[in-house]
Amino acid sequence: MKKIGSILILSLSICLSALAQDEAKVLINGRETNQAKISLGQVFTYSVAVSTGDGGNVSDPRLPDLNGFQVTKLGSQVESRSQFINGSFSFVRKQIFNYRLQPLREGQFLLTPAEVTVGAQTLRTHSVNIDVVKTPGGVRPSQPPPPDQNVGDDSGDPFGDDSQDMMDQADAIFNQLMQRNLPKAQQAPDINPNEAFFVRVEIDHTKVYAGEQVTASWYLYTQNNLTNFEPMKYPDLKGFWKEDIEIATQLNFSNVEVKGIPYKKALLMSYALFPIKAGVATIDPFKLRATAIIANPFGMFGKPYTFTKSSTPVKIEVLPIPQKDQPKDFSGAVGSFDMQARVEKTTVAINEPFSLKIRFSGRGNAKQIELPALNLSDDFEQYDSKNDSKFSRDGTSYKEFEVLLIPRRLGDLKIPSLSVSFFNPKTGKFERRTTNPITLKVVAGKVSASQSNPSTGF
Repeated sequence: MKKIGSILILSLSICLSALAQDEAKVLINGRETNQAKISLGQVFTYSVAVSTGDGGNVSDPRLPDLNGFQVTKLGSQVESRSQFINGSFSFVRKQIFNYRLQPLREGQFLLTPAEVTVGAQTLRTHSVNIDVVKTPGGVRPSQPPPPDQNVGDDSGDPFGDDSQDMMDQADAIFNQLMQRNLPKAQQAPDINPNEAFFVRVEIDHTKVYAGEQVTASWYLYTQNNLTNFEPMKYPDLKGFWKEDIEIATQLNFSNVEVKGIPYKKALLMSYALFPIKAGVATIDPFKLRATAIIANPFGMFGKPYTFTKSSTPVKIEVLPIPQKDQPKDFSGAVGSFDMQARVEKTTVAINEPFSLKIRFSGRGNAKQIELPALNLSDDFEQYDSKNDSKFSRDGTSYKEFEVLLIPRRLGDLKIPSLSVSFFNPKTGKFERRTTNPITLKVVAGKVSASQSNPSTGF
């Protein structure tokens, strides 16, 4: 993966403390500031981080007006830790909400404070001024390509040799790759753009259930050498939850035929899309401008001509999840998943916290699954929980919850079996998953290694 330009990461952090007054701060690259300057086309991460010592419920942030930016929700993560000091426990919880922003135009933008509700109180960050400027002279690789080398060439790498050390910022690399500043090309209204290049979106389904995956991939087709790529508009994808599958960091062409005409084809980007609600959802166009080097009829003296092309919008029919016979424990998730529950040890000390882990994995978007009801007796106190999730390129995903429990009675205690239902779009039916009950032995004092018996792992 090649490194082109720098990547700006913008963080807005809200800090809470049980021992100090609540406060809101804005951080850029870990430093407190009220302003930032970025180049048009750069992608940065906007994060709202909330820390609290009382374990209160934290709402999703109410973001400022982000008109002028393409916004992608990256999800959230929760971290918590406990301490045993002077005979009592203290807990610190940190929840981070991440969003990826890409400016759509130049100008100055005021991001007013974000708001987060923690328990009964509302916290606000500082406002931030974002100055979006045009990259002076374009984005240049550290080692410029030879003058006769074009993006459409099958040989060589025109994008430099630096190693990219931030895999999760592939969008930023691609955006900058597509904005290389090359000499201005001539306009050629008499040339048919279809003979130069075109952009096509390919999808695997046009009729799905709400929450079912649609894989959308955008490809570039060309008969000529291309330079001076510039994305004019990325798809908004409103009405979809989006997960990245692959973002091109260099264009790898293969030979194909379209209606008997030879073309070279390269992947631009591929997303897993999950429609949010029933109805009709539209995969809107991706618009690209590029320069084609077109030879004369004798195959000599190629000249540059600039064209703007868009992919065709695609309508997706989204079916509602059936309401009839919908189980009470329906999680809202669509796909086929397995569920497992385990504890690290089956012998625990009274009044000492231990972790119960519940993991969902399978095909579909497990990130949509919520923590199921534990139905615990009064012998347990449920103190805190956090979760971790990931979506993979092959369409599988997982989500794991870690729940902190404290036993309040000696003897044999039982964590009852858990039950969750999903909707499987392949069968058109609801499917239920259950776990085995877990029996714990609660003893007085500390638990030695010889007393601890690990439960069956995932």
